[in-house]
Amino acid sequence: MKTISKSLPFLFFLATTFILGTLFLPTLISAAEFKNTAPAFVIEYPDDFVSDPLQTGEVLRVKNPAGVPGFEIQISDVPESGPDFEGYGKGYAEALKALGTDVKILSSKASQTADGTPAHETEIEWKWQGTAQLVSLVFVTAKDKKYVAIGGHTGGDLDPIRDILETFEFK
Repeated sequence: MKTISKSLPFLFFLATTFILGTLFLPTLISAAEFKNTAPAFVIEYPDDFVSDPLQTGEVLRVKNPAGVPGFEIQISDVPESGPDFEGYGKGYAEALKALGTDVKILSSKASQTADGTPAHETEIEWKWQGTAQLVSLVFVTAKDKKYVAIGGHTGGDLDPIRDILETFEFK
């Protein structure tokens, strides 16, 4: 009986490790990758995401089959005056007003890509078509006189979008 009671913590450790491994390992292994050529970058996202029709300026638009989370990547020209990352986030918030109501910027701060390129992120709370509460994260950076903006949308928890953004890097 003493040998069983001494091994219980070890068995608990093994069981916990197995459970956590089955929860997190598939996410790490099952990722789709998107590569863009100009500007050259790569980003990974869950491979169960499905494509959505592209809109003007977008190179990728995908979402969870349930609808959220999802994200799009837009590429546009940086003005001659140079990038205005904070202004881009504010402009994105303004554009959301055409899709919904109660648009409110929650935060706006400097950030960077996985490769260390300066970036900016803006968190926005809003109601899609006035009904569904969403939280969006706009992540914008620039390279080769082009903005690369990623707009991620969730029902509240931005962690799935942040996990995707951590994989973004210029090549």
